[in-house]
Amino acid sequence: MFVLVLLTRIFWRWLKKLWDQAKTGGKILSSPKAYTLQVLLPQAASYAAKIGVICIFLAAYSIPVTVGSVMSVIGSSSAANVTSVTPGAVGITQAANAVALSDYTDATTATAYSLAQQLWTTAINQVYALVLVIIVFGWTGGKLLVKESYVDAKAKAAEARSRKKDGADDESGDGDQPASGA
Repeated sequence: MFVLVLLTRIFWRWLKKLWDQAKTGGKILSSPKAYTLQVLLPQAASYAAKIGVICIFLAAYSIPVTVGSVMSVIGSSSAANVTSVTPGAVGITQAANAVALSDYTDATTATAYSLAQQLWTTAINQVYALVLVIIVFGWTGGKLLVKESYVDAKAKAAEARSRKKDGADDESGDGDQPASGA
């Protein structure tokens, strides 16, 4: 019974916090003009750009550009991202798109299309991110941000290797000694 009460209190706090966040985020809905200009139009433009990219790449690979082929790609890519086990859903996206486009082209062409689209959009996104970092933080600030992130990543990797090594030492029979917390 105690555990049930404890779990209920934890869940209730979590739910209350989530509700407060939803109210904060939902405040924009009180102003239809602000919602339209700041949320709806950018989202619509983004979705239109996504569809445009799909159409351009389908045409580049001589895959018929129809509502069906475009929606098949959107659906298969979304499903691939949900079931992803690799960064960027690489591999699963190509397989899903090959199946989704089987009525329009052969598997080799569909896979080539999917891989090319993913590579190009990733490259463009990286350039876009770099430009935004430079605009927001400036060249030296962006450089410093990247440098600090790299140093932090190296430190975390070294710490993980150290923990892994300490764990391996414990398993090799040195388990009597306490692990050092570096």
